[in-house]
Amino acid sequence: MLDHGAGSSRVVLKWGRVPEGRRVLDLAEGILIGLRRYSPEAAFGELLAVAHRNDITVSAAAATLVGLATGFTDAADFHPSIAQQEWGSLLPATAG
Repeated sequence: MLDHGAGSSRVVLKWGRVPEGRRVLDLAEGILIGLRRYSPEAAFGELLAVAHRNDITVSAAAATLVGLATGFTDAADFHPSIAQQEWGSLLPATAG
């Protein structure tokens, strides 16, 4: 069940968790689907492979890709060196 919370503009699950993690993962998958023409399964597979290769969580890999693509790099899970190494060439404005 959803609760909009008094005075809050964010939707919060009844258990108190904000569903941001799932949205970031979906957004990262969408970026890979758009840029690499992947299926959703292949996009998730790349995020999983990046997470394993760099010893980070899948959600951190997703946050890193989303941060690179959007320029929002203030997230705690953003890893700039991983972002450039893994996806810098996909996004010309960030390459180099």
